[in-house]
Amino acid sequence: MPTIAEATQYFKEERGFDRLFPLILKRYKGLQALSGTVKLKDIEPNEVNAIERFLAKPLKIVNGVATISVEKIVEEYSKTLYGNIPFLDLLESYFGKPILTNKKEREIRSSVKFSFFENSYLPYKSALGNIIYDRIQSRSLGSAQVHLLYERDKLLLGSILPSVFIAISKLPLDEPIRLPLFASEINGNPHFLDLDTEAGRIFISFLQILLENDDVKSYESQPRAEEMTEILNFFGIWRDDVLNQVSCFGIRGYKSDDSSFLMLDAATEEKTFINLPLRDVLRLKRVETYQNTVFIVENSSLFSSLVECFIQEDNFPSILCTHGQLSLASLKMLDKLSQTADVIYYSGDHDVDGLIIAENVSRRLGHKLVLWRFDAESYTSSLSDVPLRNESRLQFITNEHLLPLKHLLQERNCAAYQERLFPEYIKDIKNALNV
Repeated sequence: MPTIAEATQYFKEERGFDRLFPLILKRYKGLQALSGTVKLKDIEPNEVNAIERFLAKPLKIVNGVATISVEKIVEEYSKTLYGNIPFLDLLESYFGKPILTNKKEREIRSSVKFSFFENSYLPYKSALGNIIYDRIQSRSLGSAQVHLLYERDKLLLGSILPSVFIAISKLPLDEPIRLPLFASEINGNPHFLDLDTEAGRIFISFLQILLENDDVKSYESQPRAEEMTEILNFFGIWRDDVLNQVSCFGIRGYKSDDSSFLMLDAATEEKTFINLPLRDVLRLKRVETYQNTVFIVENSSLFSSLVECFIQEDNFPSILCTHGQLSLASLKMLDKLSQTADVIYYSGDHDVDGLIIAENVSRRLGHKLVLWRFDAESYTSSLSDVPLRNESRLQFITNEHLLPLKHLLQERNCAAYQERLFPEYIKDIKNALNV
């Protein structure tokens, strides 16, 4: 009786089947049955001869494409010398591997993936971890990042996911802790959860799942740097708060027991400004500003010049500097100012980043905010020859008060900077306060 090895050798030596069998295999994997038809394109004479001999009938060929019945191939095979060998067994031998349907392959991949996530999570199971694990298993909101990394680099994911689940199991924290120290406690690497690493991004994604689950904050697939800092802060995890600071001039503050915040008092008495780090901003219960008005700039040199200008006044204005992109310290100070100040003036550079920051400040402060010098006249008078960068990001500007300036930027394709408006800022502050 012929063996499967002999049957395999016979069909491998027949040139007419080396393109036909892969098509039959593909058809079977999709249909889960040896049925239907396959189309052999650009069929060659030797293929026609071999297949017609096998089928004992002419092929139907139109424009060089032969349509072949899979069932007819199997039927004729059963009549051959090798017909006692199941056709699927022949295909497995022919291709040198077990044949599984597409559905079965998906089931196996799904099972392997399920085991992978289960093994990464169960040893570090926690109440908050259960929320995240359920999201991963159901492939619902917030889980895309780990699933994509699983497909791209399963080894990398396997090396970091257990430690991220350990980090989640530590929450909630008894006391606030800085991110590098927290990461070091997890696996000894203070940079493990840095926000530019895969582990850091997954950790932020998991924290967002927890916030979204409690209806605290909606999930953002690509949170900005200041948003990631705020997410960490919600769980008592601080980034580098020495550099995360805001500069204050003419602002007083009070702690939770209503006692004065002495550093701000001293700065006011000495007529100087103070760089307030995040940890101290968070200690403030409330703040007070001169005439319940505050002027905010993003540029540190402009801030220093304004301070110098008003430092000799008996009653000088309250001025804040955010130093460009809004840090968490700046955001938290803005929140505290919005609770007590009647008017908050904000001014920034007339470039892409400047308008985006202004847009974000406007959303955060609402009706109390006055967009200060974000107008066509100010732009024209402070125009530089520096071309815009990342102009496409202007699409995110939707504030009606910023749209005219947005269109000017797109038209002129040049940035304008705050420093050149210094005399106007002085006049504006004096007019606003009647100094």
